[in-house]
Amino acid sequence: MEFEKISLDGKEAIIMRKGKENKLIVVLEPYGFHPGKPFLNLIDIPEGYMVVEPDGSLGKPCNFVSKDDRFSNLMKGSWFYGNYSDVVLRVIERFAKEVNHVILAGASMGGWGALNIASKYPEKFDAVIVSSAPSMFGKSFFNVKGNSELLAKMMDSDKDTAIAYFTDMLETMDNLFSEGKLLSTVKIDNEKVSLDESLYSAWKKEFPINKVNSDLSKTKLFISVNWFDTTTMLSNEKLHEKLREINVAHEYQVFLGKKKGSHYYGMIEGIRRGMEFLKSL
Repeated sequence: MEFEKISLDGKEAIIMRKGKENKLIVVLEPYGFHPGKPFLNLIDIPEGYMVVEPDGSLGKPCNFVSKDDRFSNLMKGSWFYGNYSDVVLRVIERFAKEVNHVILAGASMGGWGALNIASKYPEKFDAVIVSSAPSMFGKSFFNVKGNSELLAKMMDSDKDTAIAYFTDMLETMDNLFSEGKLLSTVKIDNEKVSLDESLYSAWKKEFPINKVNSDLSKTKLFISVNWFDTTTMLSNEKLHEKLREINVAHEYQVFLGKKKGSHYYGMIEGIRRGMEFLKSL
């Protein structure tokens, strides 16, 4: 499917249209934006949708090379942190008047961003789709090499690519959340991870599970995860419990997807399921 590109205050956005649009979906990509390979290329778009994928990257290339084309020439993600959430608001300002409904959808890191942005601006969205997004993670996530086999299986990639991809991701988060100071404090001894707790607390503040609030009840919320994507599912279970505690109605789907590439293919399937769920919106 062909797509068009526009510029929003110097940031690129990619647009796909299907039929006469009455729904706008702003898609937040997983970690690693690539202008020539937009995430929305992987999505089967239903009739009646305008899908916009803004460049939510930091504008800097990732620090690794991969033989896997899906992970080559990527740009560092912003986690839609701080002022980077503004790119979503600019898309809405530009296109909201052309449609009847505005939906925010995010996969993996993009789902993290979607939860945090929707928690801050719930009145902007009729619905939010969160696919395969970690709502939090524990210290074991910092042991990338020790978890390389699992990470490679989740992404359906080779170990070297998995190590490089997730290491780059952690380095970017360190720069965003703790001024590049946390990773130098990480120590791994027999798989046990220790680090500077005060610096780590700055990361925890940005975990979606610590951002969601009762205002999310103003929007229709859809959350999904592949059952085989074990670590993401466990964090989603905690998110599900938190949302129930604060009385935020939501659709939560745990589905049986692929075992190999459980996270990578699960986030694509989750977006599809979300659009299907919102078909009657």
